[in-house]
Amino acid sequence: MKTKRIIKAILYTLAYAILSIVLTAIIHFAAGLLSPALKTTVIFFLLAILFLLIYCKLECKEDVHSQEQRNKEKLSFWLAMDNHGGLWLYDKRPQKNRRLGMWWNGGNSTPLNRGHFPTVQWEDPEPTEIEITIKKKEQ
Repeated sequence: MKTKRIIKAILYTLAYAILSIVLTAIIHFAAGLLSPALKTTVIFFLLAILFLLIYCKLECKEDVHSQEQRNKEKLSFWLAMDNHGGLWLYDKRPQKNRRLGMWWNGGNSTPLNRGHFPTVQWEDPEPTEIEITIKKKEQ
């Protein structure tokens, strides 16, 4: 990973150095000091450098984003309270069964301490979705 960053830093340095040379040539171009053939060459060279900079920038952003994604794992759960005041954590979205006074999803559910989520109530029309992000430590 460090080697990739060093290579990118070298590419950026070279690209900026070449860009400064090209900008100097453009100033001469504007002053009318370059031949037409050289003017065309400078323009194409400038476009090539521009594309190189854009590529490096996009590639760098993609690396950072993919590294962040590899270090995170997201899990979704749902919270709901039954009509007796019991708070439950569900692995799948539950449906409210008013006749039985509970939520049901046909999967796993775990009782929780209702003091941790005082805003969840039996009267809620929908279960409360929660997302847990597990961040892996970088070595």
